[in-house]
Amino acid sequence: MLLLFCLSSALNAFHWIQYSSVANVVMRYYDVSAIYVNWSSMIFMAVYVPLVFPATWLLEKKGLRIAMIIGVLMSALGSWMKLLSLDRDKFLVGFLAQFIIGSAQMFTLSLPARLAGLWFDSSQVSTACAIGVSSNQLGIALSFLIPPIVVRDSEDYTQIRSDLQYLFIMMAVPTTLLLILVYFFFEASPPAPPSLAQLSAREREKGRGTSYSTVLKTLITNKDYVLLMLSYGLNVGVFYAYSTLLNQLFLIHFPNGQTEAGQIGLTLIIGGMWGSVVWGIVLDKTHMFRFFMNGYLTVAYEFAAELTYPLPESTSSGLLNAIGEALGVVLVLGAGIILDAKGDFPTNLLLSSVLILGLLISFFISGKKLQRLAASHVQS
Repeated sequence: MLLLFCLSSALNAFHWIQYSSVANVVMRYYDVSAIYVNWSSMIFMAVYVPLVFPATWLLEKKGLRIAMIIGVLMSALGSWMKLLSLDRDKFLVGFLAQFIIGSAQMFTLSLPARLAGLWFDSSQVSTACAIGVSSNQLGIALSFLIPPIVVRDSEDYTQIRSDLQYLFIMMAVPTTLLLILVYFFFEASPPAPPSLAQLSAREREKGRGTSYSTVLKTLITNKDYVLLMLSYGLNVGVFYAYSTLLNQLFLIHFPNGQTEAGQIGLTLIIGGMWGSVVWGIVLDKTHMFRFFMNGYLTVAYEFAAELTYPLPESTSSGLLNAIGEALGVVLVLGAGIILDAKGDFPTNLLLSSVLILGLLISFFISGKKLQRLAASHVQS
């Protein structure tokens, strides 16, 4: 189950900066300005905020299997639709495909903690969550690496069209094959709960029908969870902004450095992947969530699940991501305006300041309310 989810998450995430990683070529080929290319990335963030609530509701009502099938189906549909955007006046079609694929991330981005909690016991749950998160980062890393290699910085529009066609097919075929695998092999949950905490959560769900609105109200009135949302949102928002604008930032100083910009992005993501996996393993051993907040993606999902247990992990993760996506849109727009008007130094200064603010907020989060861990210990 974890492998199928990882493949789904990686293939979906690849599309996020597929255009932004070759922004200079896309702007030339489709004759559009940087803001349009930036929006091909920001649409992933913009659609998440309004759609995360119905998506998490559907996940809780219908389960992981239905959510996965819908997510991979939408990713496959958007991938094939991009082949209709190869003409130079069809950028809007490609943007619509990005919208569909971005909507599909509702059913993958907030699932790692939920999947880990359902299928793995308490000694493995953080590691499983870390692997799930890293698969999303792997997709982004490949999107930094592959498009600049496949889509060459050429003045020949016929060559660019051919390169884009190859890139789009490269993603559409494996996503379609994955859809078949998910449909036949992905299961909603194991026959028996893998941990006492998960057993307790299932019994609570059966014993009382907590409404979705009640869950949301409980989450937003949890002070530590709200602080975690703000800290996570600021940190992830900066990551989104930097990833979206990296090609443009780098080419200011190195006009022919499209491939090198992609390699820098790859290095950025690989570092984050190692951090996610390492801190996931460490968390399974120590449960020191507050101390290890620098492995932010994995830790935030698991920390949120601990702070809000026994509420559904997908809802707590979904709200975390919603804040990150919303702040990502704001930071991409703001940083993009500053980059165009003032250059790269003020842009980097803004993003660094936001990171510092996120760090300061994290100091006020309590590290002592590990409710899911406590449930496992009490029942053992």
